[in-house]
Amino acid sequence: MAGIEIRPEKNFWFGKNVVITGHTGFKGSWLSLYLSYLGANISGLSLLPETSPNLFSSANVKNYISSHYCDLRDEKSVDLIFKELAPDVIFHLAAKSLVQESYAEPVDTYNTNIMGTVNLLNSARKLDTLRSIVVITTDKVYKPRLTKTPYKEGDELGGIDPYSASKSAVEIIVNSFKKSYYEQNYVAISTARAGNIIGGGDWSKNRLVPDAVIAWENNKTLKIRNPNAIRPWQFILDPLHGYLSIASSTFVDYKLAGAFNLAPSDDLNLSVEQFITYSQEVYKNSNVEFETNHKFKYESEWLALDSSKARINLGIATQVSQIRAIQKTFNWYKSFYRGTNAYELCMQEIQEYEQTL
Repeated sequence: MAGIEIRPEKNFWFGKNVVITGHTGFKGSWLSLYLSYLGANISGLSLLPETSPNLFSSANVKNYISSHYCDLRDEKSVDLIFKELAPDVIFHLAAKSLVQESYAEPVDTYNTNIMGTVNLLNSARKLDTLRSIVVITTDKVYKPRLTKTPYKEGDELGGIDPYSASKSAVEIIVNSFKKSYYEQNYVAISTARAGNIIGGGDWSKNRLVPDAVIAWENNKTLKIRNPNAIRPWQFILDPLHGYLSIASSTFVDYKLAGAFNLAPSDDLNLSVEQFITYSQEVYKNSNVEFETNHKFKYESEWLALDSSKARINLGIATQVSQIRAIQKTFNWYKSFYRGTNAYELCMQEIQEYEQTL
């Protein structure tokens, strides 16, 4: 489903100096490859990859980006690196991003997500070259409610688990920096709220897709703790295209900056159980056990976003249906585990995706 095409021409990114925080992660690696394909000069600021395997290593992302390994909580190091890199655009993806992990490590989650963002924004506001920042948060920033209507950007913030709460705080911090510093310098600063992003190359713990792939590749039974949960599943390149469109559009007109939901255009509202059913069409003879009585920490049962603001103001709309996203994701893993190069798999997806725009 195509949106209104109002973003700058596709060669906008050619030669732009771009910094990605969290470039060694799943989304950061895909974004690095995407921007490399578009001709940007890319630098990354991150910790080393946390999992083995990981997409950063498997796709040799290091060959396409200048990497700087640093903890965002190290204020002085962040300051020095940003001065050296002099970016035109920053994508801030670095974060502690797992809900269940945040319950086990709340202090580390708050320190990384909140103070890491504060340090980044404080260093970035001193840059003369900078024109646009996109801070990646999550669909879980909203205060849970009983009515099952899609969340809009103006709805009340208030995550319950430590991860969601930290990202809600980041939204408030970004707005504070925007009003206090960035608007005065005509620099656009926006947040992108998306969630349940799927695609090849994610090996994070306690995530549905990696858990399924690891179980099925080893002929084991996948155990599902919350089969009735509803999520807005998105293929990795749709939100990444959204991030790029937010950055490029607000680069041209900083007044467009703000918070943007990025969500699927189809309204299937697939449950976890339905998601697994479609996955099993790719992974034949795969076993699943649904633990309907499993006791686990709080997670929202139902999540859906209204992304009409991004569609109307920036022309952003998803290109890949949720069912197709599931198929693409699991076919990526099947191809990878049968010997196809990860870089080739990613670039094939990027080239095909760009042809749909």
